[in-house]
Amino acid sequence: MSRSEVLKEYEGACLGVARLDRRLVMLASAVSNDSEQSFPKLLSESELEGAYRFLGNDRVTSLELLRPHQQATLERAKGQLCIVAHDTTTFSFRARGKRRGLGTGTKETQVLHAHVAMAVDGSHNPLGTVSFQTFSTGRASELPNRWRETAEAVSDLIGQENVINVFDREADQYPLLTELKSKGIRYVVRAQHDRVLETDGDKNRLKKALSTDAVAEREVWLGARTNHGKSDKNKKTHPERGERAAVLCFSATTLTIKRPSDLEDDLPQSETLNVVRAWERQPPDGEDAVEWILLTTESVATAEDVLKVVDYYSNRWVIEEFFKALKSGCSIEERQLETEHSLTNAIALFLPVAWNLLSMRTALRKYPNAPATQVLSSQRLLILRASARRPLPEEATVQEAILAIAGLGGHLKRNGPPGWITLSRGWDELMSLERGFRLAQSVKQKM
Repeated sequence: MSRSEVLKEYEGACLGVARLDRRLVMLASAVSNDSEQSFPKLLSESELEGAYRFLGNDRVTSLELLRPHQQATLERAKGQLCIVAHDTTTFSFRARGKRRGLGTGTKETQVLHAHVAMAVDGSHNPLGTVSFQTFSTGRASELPNRWRETAEAVSDLIGQENVINVFDREADQYPLLTELKSKGIRYVVRAQHDRVLETDGDKNRLKKALSTDAVAEREVWLGARTNHGKSDKNKKTHPERGERAAVLCFSATTLTIKRPSDLEDDLPQSETLNVVRAWERQPPDGEDAVEWILLTTESVATAEDVLKVVDYYSNRWVIEEFFKALKSGCSIEERQLETEHSLTNAIALFLPVAWNLLSMRTALRKYPNAPATQVLSSQRLLILRASARRPLPEEATVQEAILAIAGLGGHLKRNGPPGWITLSRGWDELMSLERGFRLAQSVKQKM
């Protein structure tokens, strides 16, 4: 994707003041060129002062900064069924810092949480961000509503018949499950609680009532998982594992769950949902068996329906990769900004950049043999061919081009797929080379 195409993701922002719009264009151009660099390295002294004022200005909001990218995302989503993955991530800043408006994390770090909804097409390609908000732990009363509010907003934007909302275990909340279903909002939620069923006998709990009759099997690839930076709770919920292939079995049933006794009477006494179980019969020695339990509004009448539900949920990896692009590829946690407002605006500014990095990684994974022109302009391919560490074929593929970009950032082919940092550095280097190329062309024309 060319720099001009990335810049399109910022066009249309209207901040109400011409100088603010000009400042946005300047900042967008800078960060789309060098996403990993700090603002002091990226900008001149006068530009830096203006950037800090811009990001801290009360007239500048993350909603307005996001709007052009959101509209472009909706355009890409038009006319197709979209899977929208919802999740929350935490940005951590140095311990005992003086940033205003942030919450407190482990070891006295300062934290800011971001809740994002990412649209994905049926082939796992990221279409872009459709919703974004931040909050600190100081506003805990708002936390239970963010899943519902975001799902309702997304369904209004895209059309609820065209959206499958995908949530992880934190969204397994009875009020959320019932409210969204009552409004016709479609979803797949990974179960967290072993809920009480509206059934007597020894199968009155969700896990005991799950079907053990597999209707389908499939080999899936499980990515590596580390405990680095995780809380003790998350370490227990998501233990470390190495990457491996796993054969999963799938079954489905329809169950009626009871309203928890500690909830208000104004909620329905029970709710009937379809339940899909995915499990690993024979895990390798020393590895925990994989098991997912998914609650859904979608049909599970056939094996094909069941596998569709699993495919919908599998799009969750896209938003997890997106968060890695924000943190590693865009260095959000290294930004020297002093308030929640300015940090939120900075994150919104980098959302299109992170989406661009994610799109390249996705193309490398899914379409490695497609023509490189699908991800790079002819001019950029020309520059890459001249600067790549290894010769780039005339009819280069997506894989060859992206590995060449990552090579500019220090990636070695023998080390496997490029990480976010080397890909971001390589992209930044390519942008720098392109600026030099354009400057040379401009000088030549004036001679």
